[in-house]
Amino acid sequence: MDSGEFIKILYFTLRQCRPNYNPKEYKWRMGAKVMYELDSLYKTGIANSIIFNRDEKPTLYGIDVEVDYENPDNLQLFEDITNKIAVKKSPEEEGE
Repeated sequence: MDSGEFIKILYFTLRQCRPNYNPKEYKWRMGAKVMYELDSLYKTGIANSIIFNRDEKPTLYGIDVEVDYENPDNLQLFEDITNKIAVKKSPEEEGE
C-alpha cells in the first residue's frame, strides 16, 4: 500500500469514528520521504514548498502537518485529547 492510500484510509476512518471532528484537534507527522512520495503520486509540488519553506504551516485535509526530518519514513496521525479528558481530584484531595 502506498503512502497516499494509507493516508486516505486513516483520514476517512477518522471521519467515520469522530462525528464531532475538528481538524484543529489533530496533527499529521510525516517523514520527508513520505512527503516526496505524495508529491510523485499527486504531482502537487507541495513537498518541495513544505520542506524548503519552513515558515509556512502545511496542512493535509485541513490538518496541520509536522514534517519529520529525522525519520523520513514516518507517517502518523495524532489526536490532541488534552481538553477532552476530565481532570479529577485525587482521593486525598476529595477527602479534605
